[in-house]
Formats: sequence, C-alpha cells, structure tokens
Amino acid sequence: LVRDIQAGTLPPVVFYKPIGANNQHPGYTEIVTGDKHLAEFVGMLQKSPVWKDTLLIVTYGMTISIVAGCALGVAAAASYGSWLDTVVTGLITLADAIPYFWLGIVLISQFALQHRIFPAVGMVDLSRDPLGAIHSATLPAIALSLSGIAVIGRQLRGALIEQLTSPHVQTL
Repeated sequence: LVRDIQAGTLPPVVFYKPIGANNQHPGYTEIVTGDKHLAEFVGMLQKSPVWKDTLLIVTYGMTISIVAGCALGVAAAASYGSWLDTVVTGLITLADAIPYFWLGIVLISQFALQHRIFPAVGMVDLSRDPLGAIHSATLPAIALSLSGIAVIGRQLRGALIEQLTSPHVQTL
C-alpha cells in the first residue's frame, strides 16, 4: 500500500484498516500510537498524486455528514416522541449499521451501472472541471458519509432533547 501511495498507483477504491497496535482499539492499544500512525499515513497521502482526489472525497463526505446529520437530528428532536422521531431514529440506527464497502457496492450497482447517473470509476480533475469532479466524487462521498450522518444525528438529537426538556426551558 505504501509503494502504491508513493507511486500514485492506488486502485480506484482502497479500504485501509490499521492492524495491531495501530488500530486504536480500546483495551489493548494506545490512542497515541494509533494517532501517530494515522498522522504518518495521512502525511504519505498528502505527498502523493492522489491527495487532491482523496481530499475532495473526504471533504465532500464530511459536508454531507454534517448537513444531513444536523437536519435529521433537529427534525427528530423537534418532533420528540412522534412518528417522525421514531422513523428518523430508526434510519440513523440503520445507517450506523451499514458497512461502507457494502453501501459503495450498492450505490455503484444502482446509480452507476444500472441508471448511469454517476461514473463507476475514475475522477475528474477539480482544477479543470469543478462540477465534473464533484459529480465523480458523489458516490464515494455518500458511502463515506453514512456513519457520520448517524453519529451527528444521534448526538444532536440527544443534546437538543436534553436541553428542550430541561426545567429552564420548560418554565419560559
């Protein structure tokens, strides 16, 4: 993987999971060790030819996570106890359980191969065609955003409900 990063020959999709002491798993590793490894790994990516595409996909996915997670969290909290709250909470829970790679396969199958809305592989250079680059990064960004949507939505819903049901809010 390191040689592929340095040569710029990474395949269109790569999943990287640190192993051993670098995986940040609670109980048998240290977060500092995993953080150091992650910083070194990102540093290698920053020096590689794939950095621009990686940065676009990650930024796009994070933007989707924030916007959708906040919208779902606010909608669920504003309708606390209603059918909408139940549906949103269920969708958030489901979103957190779906593996990235499986969602990516489903998205490619449906929206790239079957309906031909998005490309199945390849990236468009952001500096040459910004809209084309965003279009080509959409499916991977959606796949990456799902877990973030779930975490942000769940935490925002809980925090808003806690504040909205607290005595200082109820008495006003």
